[in-house]
Amino acid sequence: MYQINTDFFAENGYQIFENVIDLGVLEKVRKRLEIDSFSSIKNAQEEIGFCTSDFVSDFENFKLKDDGKISSLSKSTFDAISGHVSLEMRLSPILQLIPSLDSVKNVVSSILKSSNIFMHMPPTARFVLPGNINAAVPPHQDIVYNKHLSNFVTIWIPLVEIDNECGGVVVYEGSNFIYEENVKKKKKAFG
Repeated sequence: MYQINTDFFAENGYQIFENVIDLGVLEKVRKRLEIDSFSSIKNAQEEIGFCTSDFVSDFENFKLKDDGKISSLSKSTFDAISGHVSLEMRLSPILQLIPSLDSVKNVVSSILKSSNIFMHMPPTARFVLPGNINAAVPPHQDIVYNKHLSNFVTIWIPLVEIDNECGGVVVYEGSNFIYEENVKKKKKAFG
């Protein structure tokens, strides 16, 4: 099955693939995630007692009102402020659409140089609202969370336009050659 050139991936630890995912499938998934995120935000706003068009400000106002005490909030509200979609959405068939595409499986198969591929967890999806520092993901290596796997790949698919307000993903070229336990010592080398 694997037939895509992945030399760049092997050398740099990442590779950008374009036109792999059917735009109709991508839009269907994006719309469902948008509905789920909107619902999560509305539920969180009800819990915190602030409901404007700016959820990030609502949360900051809640913290000011309660002297920063957020431990009483529900897990679903914590998930919303940290940009996690609901578990129900993660387990829904809609998020299986993208990894089920033959074109995506072909990319993964090519990277791993194996036709024996599988998805070991439900897909993860996040929404990061502009200015929401609570949803920022600190620099990390995915191997930390996948030590039980001998060979794996993470696929990152932006479902919105990446700009200065939205952010994106930072990849430290060559970090795929640094063993996880040495990352802290060597992270300065990546600027």
